[in-house]
Amino acid sequence: MKKVFFIGMNRIATKSFHHLFNKSGYKSFHYSCADVATGESIILGVAMQYNRDAGYPVMHRMGNARVYSDMFWHRENEWIDGVKMYRDLHQQFPDAYFILQTRDMSAWLQSKYNHKEGAYFTRSRAFHGLSEQEMFSWFENDRNTHEQNVRHYFKDNDQFLDYDLDNDDISKLIDFVKPDFFLKKKDWGHYK
Repeated sequence: MKKVFFIGMNRIATKSFHHLFNKSGYKSFHYSCADVATGESIILGVAMQYNRDAGYPVMHRMGNARVYSDMFWHRENEWIDGVKMYRDLHQQFPDAYFILQTRDMSAWLQSKYNHKEGAYFTRSRAFHGLSEQEMFSWFENDRNTHEQNVRHYFKDNDQFLDYDLDNDDISKLIDFVKPDFFLKKKDWGHYK
């Protein structure tokens, strides 16, 4: 069965995409999941990094879903961006759909700043040792670099979609994943 990986940054509608697929009857993991072997809750990004370091397939023990989003773990002492493992994901799931979701940069930066009432931005600054303005610049540069790298890697790949949250209708995504996924436009909405 084909899978879908959302490989854009967090705070770009990952929960909304997760709910769209879930409501349409597809098992979707957002941020965390239950370990296939033990049933224990695991964080996607943390497990992906562990698997990669241990020489396992990157989605080892997390493969029982069709859709994956928000593959991140950002703390004061650890920083994991699972979406940056898109090359590993593509090698292990070459027929999967890869979606780079984007949005207006200024609005995204404000969302990063406001997330968890500022706690997320504070711990981001603590990890990187940056001032507030430097953190904004770091986030912007990191996102721009990631998106440029993803577009270059998936250039001319018909399993890749560049989806602009501000300018693209959700029907663009719905049509992209047909006939492997049948999604209902009425299930699309904004979730915090």
